[in-house]
Amino acid sequence: MFISLLLTILVSFVVGRVLQHIAWYLPKNMVYEDHLAVAEFLEQPVSPDASQVKFWSLQHNGMASPLFSFFGHDHKKKRSSFLSQFGYDAAFIFSAIEVLRVFGNTYAGIAALVISFALITLSKVDFESMLLPNTVVIPLMGFGLYLSVDGVFIESDTAVIGLVTSFAALTLFAWVMEKILKQEQIGGGDLKLIPAIFTFIPISLAASFAIISCALFLFMVAMKNAWGKASGKQTHNLNSPFPFGPSLCIAGWIMLLYGDILQKIM
Repeated sequence: MFISLLLTILVSFVVGRVLQHIAWYLPKNMVYEDHLAVAEFLEQPVSPDASQVKFWSLQHNGMASPLFSFFGHDHKKKRSSFLSQFGYDAAFIFSAIEVLRVFGNTYAGIAALVISFALITLSKVDFESMLLPNTVVIPLMGFGLYLSVDGVFIESDTAVIGLVTSFAALTLFAWVMEKILKQEQIGGGDLKLIPAIFTFIPISLAASFAIISCALFLFMVAMKNAWGKASGKQTHNLNSPFPFGPSLCIAGWIMLLYGDILQKIM
């Protein structure tokens, strides 16, 4: 038991560090692809900066660059604060321990571990850049559908219904709110992330998922305001954007592990 716990902590820590390093480059890749698309449309040349070139080098070198950065960080660039780094390390370790406690050393446990790590990575990217990369969201959606074929968490028909229903409802809601408020209320990343989550949790948990994600979002905004007041910095206001992705990811993770229990309570 002790050896299994120790291995879980060690593996989740190492994998988490590698994923955090990759997550640091994902927004840069998205920005570069947008600039490249615009340049191609306008038939203008585009030249990536040093950080973008480094990311393309990462793609060609596979896992060598993330592992190199893990064992020898580049101190010339400040990636994140110590508190933030510790928080994400703790998130990877805690999620791994809790997933294995709930599902055990089973196929479902390994699948839930992959989903958990993907959700944490998306949370980090969205919280730091207000972006949700398709390179993570779309594979997560495909992975959920793949698992549903074997009925690991939900059946395939339930997964497809959840995917289609949530995407259609959110698209309609986003369109109506944009017409009323004259500005975008739901980002394209969120429109894909929520259907991806419903490929591994049943649509019957939609109400619980919405309540928990909204409550987490309000809590995060309140914490940001409190931190801003304590540090003397400008606090968050309703007109400034705040990422909703982390709240969705946490709520999806909670539903994955404790959905049956919460459904009985709520």
